[in-house]
Amino acid sequence: MTKQYERKAKGGNLLSAFELYQRNNDNVPGLGEMLVDEWFETCRDYIQDGHVDESGTFRPDNAFYLRRLTLKDFRRFSLLEIKFEEDLTVIIGNNGKGKTSILYAIAKTLSWFVANILKEGGSGQRLSELTDIKNDAENRYADVSSTFFFGKGLKSVPIRLSRSALGTAERRDSEVKPARDLADIWRVINEAKTINLPTFALYNVERSQPFNRNTKDNAGRREERFDAYSQALGGAGRFDHFVEWYIYLHKRTISDISSSIKELEQQVNDLQRSVDGGMVSVKSLLEQMKLKLSEASERNDAAVSSKMITESVQKSVVEKSICSVVPSISKIWVEMTTGSDLVKVTNDGHDVTIDQLSDGQRVFLSLVADLARRMVMLNPLLENPLEGRGIVLIDEIELHLHPKWQQEVILNLRSAFPNIQFIITTHSPIVLSTIEKRCIREFDPNDDGNQSFLDSPDMQTKGSENAQILEQVMNVHPTPPGIAEPIQSLTQS
Repeated sequence: MTKQYERKAKGGNLLSAFELYQRNNDNVPGLGEMLVDEWFETCRDYIQDGHVDESGTFRPDNAFYLRRLTLKDFRRFSLLEIKFEEDLTVIIGNNGKGKTSILYAIAKTLSWFVANILKEGGSGQRLSELTDIKNDAENRYADVSSTFFFGKGLKSVPIRLSRSALGTAERRDSEVKPARDLADIWRVINEAKTINLPTFALYNVERSQPFNRNTKDNAGRREERFDAYSQALGGAGRFDHFVEWYIYLHKRTISDISSSIKELEQQVNDLQRSVDGGMVSVKSLLEQMKLKLSEASERNDAAVSSKMITESVQKSVVEKSICSVVPSISKIWVEMTTGSDLVKVTNDGHDVTIDQLSDGQRVFLSLVADLARRMVMLNPLLENPLEGRGIVLIDEIELHLHPKWQQEVILNLRSAFPNIQFIITTHSPIVLSTIEKRCIREFDPNDDGNQSFLDSPDMQTKGSENAQILEQVMNVHPTPPGIAEPIQSLTQS
């Protein structure tokens, strides 16, 4: 059996390499100690390695993304299959077609990765026997089947969430072992030696709800890396969480190690001059300050050697992402002169607090800020943490956005987060005019819930006029009914 694992591992199979590492680490007879490091590094390299492309962007050597989703008797669908693009998939269709249901099916599946990254044997979100099973399901159960891709050594990670209806004689269990196996690799390798971890997030329409600003001082609160997964798939993308974290980072960076070292060096030099000048009374204080300087230098060296980005760099990365993605925002900072902590932005040249922004600005800023916060926390080894991998779901991307912003939103998101697989829904022809047709999946407008496959439109959408997209892709006449005829009669007269 060991030889079989070795053959597969040397052929690039991640699961086999991890099995050999686990066996070796558990002192299984017949495996030498030197193999512990060999198989560990094989797994770590598979997860971590990447290259810089021609544009200067880091790209993982082994991409991770959702390849296919099949829904059977799930909510309104009898049977539905969708193939996803590696980078971006935009789902379109009339209200009530089930676009949001698709996102929730994916989110529930992703939750099993998250739960098992956090702890061994974790449980993700299950299908609901009350709301997730189609009312007239012939087989009295619902299936959500997904296939993920993770490089050439793990081309298929199949997962199935299942639930039987109440009163059904036979139980239908989910098949989540592949999710647990992959999450185990991320968790175990990261515990032994820090690695970058994938980001998973869902942003539903509830992100438009107003946020509650916490006025408590959270500077002393210890931030845990795995807080990045907290409520990530809950849908709302809580802006108050970002505000608390950003203020925390600001206060931490005020006392950054490097600035502390400079201050200590200055104090040591001043005390040394005093001692050299004959002031022996401060000699003991000089020794204390030298000790503090030595300890601070050791901490700084440890941070540098670990290659993990500092909190000041984290703060800078998040600020740059917000200013590059959110139109009209050119600066974000924490104002402390008033006695309370206020996050402020420069909006079209004017300094305002974040709660003075328009709904559209605040909703979009909260999405970008929340995603950037999570990625910074999960990717400490990347020079640019926003180049980490992951899967992000966004419902109604155009929510509250001005048409000009709708023209830029997809481009800006993909530029800021280049290795994220975005799965998005929209009703906006403006958004569709900015993306290629290969990225679009459309519902048949006459579908009654029995449509079996979502496909791309025939027409090339990128660069097309909105009226053309409305009519040929979204099956909506550019001029509303009841208005076209009066306009026609006016033009003829």
